[in-house]
Amino acid sequence: MASLGNLSNPANVGVIEELGDLHAERIKTKMSRNHYRQLRRHKLKQLQHQIGPVENLLFGNQTSAQALRIAQGGAIPATAHITAHAEKLKQFGRLSKAGAIFVGPVLLLMHILIPKKVLQNYFKPPFFRPAEIVFFSGIPFVLMRTVMLMWVLAFPRFGKKRNLTEAYKLAPPWYRIVSAVFGMAMIVSFVGGLTTGIGFYI
Repeated sequence: MASLGNLSNPANVGVIEELGDLHAERIKTKMSRNHYRQLRRHKLKQLQHQIGPVENLLFGNQTSAQALRIAQGGAIPATAHITAHAEKLKQFGRLSKAGAIFVGPVLLLMHILIPKKVLQNYFKPPFFRPAEIVFFSGIPFVLMRTVMLMWVLAFPRFGKKRNLTEAYKLAPPWYRIVSAVFGMAMIVSFVGGLTTGIGFYI
């Protein structure tokens, strides 16, 4: 999760844009090819270090050097690939922020409104171990409990391991529907911008 969240860091966009600036500087100052390649490799290593293991999400089967290559032939601007990836990363950041703004207030509201019968009948042994009950009763972990139960209420089959597949019967339909929408929003927000990630390499 942390790595995915780090994608929206403006520093990552900055490094990508610096690759485009570096190319422009090379043309303007007639920088030697070797010096340019050395500076470019340094920027690429910096980007790889910052984004960590999610490089494959961004660039698919390509390396960062291949994805952020300088376009040849003049059919498109030389820095077109760089500009495209920088813009998509900005879009990912906007999606993440929008998702975070939505998720926080809705989670708090759903925590307050979670059906008491669900907690009374299922937040106890044998469905949860005594240590888990203590752990998921304190802040902030109580919100994790709410997310877990929301997910099971929306998609009962995921409660099979804890025998929670019947818990949804104690929740009103509106709560289950909102829980399902919330679950999808979390996926889009944190795992996601998945469509944005796919867009980097299709």
